[in-house]
Amino acid sequence: MPTPSTRRACLLRPVTAGLLTALLAGCGGDLRPVRVGVTKIDLIGPQLLPRWHALQVDLAMKLNRPVQFEVLSPRQIRAHLADGRLTLALLDAVEYAQVAPSGHGVLLATAVNSAGRTERVGLIITKSESDVTAIDQLKGRRFDFGPKGDPLLDAAGVIALHRAGVGLDDLEKSPLFGGRYRHISSGEVAKAVAYERPVAAGIIDEADYERWPEKGGTAWLGTLSRDRVRILGRTMAVPEMTVVASRQADPKMIETLRRYFTVELNRKSIGVLSWMGVRGFRPAEQDRYAPFVAAVNEVFPLDSAPGPEGRDSTDTRPVM
Repeated sequence: MPTPSTRRACLLRPVTAGLLTALLAGCGGDLRPVRVGVTKIDLIGPQLLPRWHALQVDLAMKLNRPVQFEVLSPRQIRAHLADGRLTLALLDAVEYAQVAPSGHGVLLATAVNSAGRTERVGLIITKSESDVTAIDQLKGRRFDFGPKGDPLLDAAGVIALHRAGVGLDDLEKSPLFGGRYRHISSGEVAKAVAYERPVAAGIIDEADYERWPEKGGTAWLGTLSRDRVRILGRTMAVPEMTVVASRQADPKMIETLRRYFTVELNRKSIGVLSWMGVRGFRPAEQDRYAPFVAAVNEVFPLDSAPGPEGRDSTDTRPVM
């Protein structure tokens, strides 16, 4: 049986996810896996590893147990938080809205984005010279969204239109895809609105708009400035990624995970956080999520909220 000193030394060894089980077994660790539910993989880096890879390794070392990430639909995550098969889930705001009403999850933490905020707000914009003066005038016109499944550039845009009395069937449909016009980012939506004649309006991230200069944007250079667009309205605040624990988990485990995400991870400015694409985590306030949760469940029937492109809800294969 390893001594405390050899156990500490063992835990400090550089490891990859594939060696965790063997390493923890040799260090006297618990071999029962801690299962974490996610809805997508997001392969990054030259080795094309999941963006959860560094978190998986670091969390396993923290808990002295194997950590297994599983790709599931929000409905599956909801069910497995309820029965305790999942200990943890990492969810964006739309996914959390589909899981939260069940009451089987404990909200532990919320992510801090690149702007240092725990939420984002969208702007509904039109051309500065457009004849559109209100969102409800967009019926029959072209409206551009961001990527499918983006909580802000997709879901929040749909909610803002819905509250103004404009349904998706009221908008011009793309002749290529028979649905919404989409772009890969907020910036590309803004360029389409500002410089493409057929585009009546679109949704962008307010944080992007705040970075633009007042004047000087040109179509020729593909640059943007605030004088090129006019704001028709703001979306509701959309919280960032959530960390949710199962109510079936051991209370000591829940508190360990809460401290790990809200205190310990914030000291790892290089590594785990950069892999995840966030600046840190803060304690989550459930009341801050409540308005968006209510809006998602008002506008989208249960389990029909937009999700990432190509997501197959039957795919339950582990990420790693």
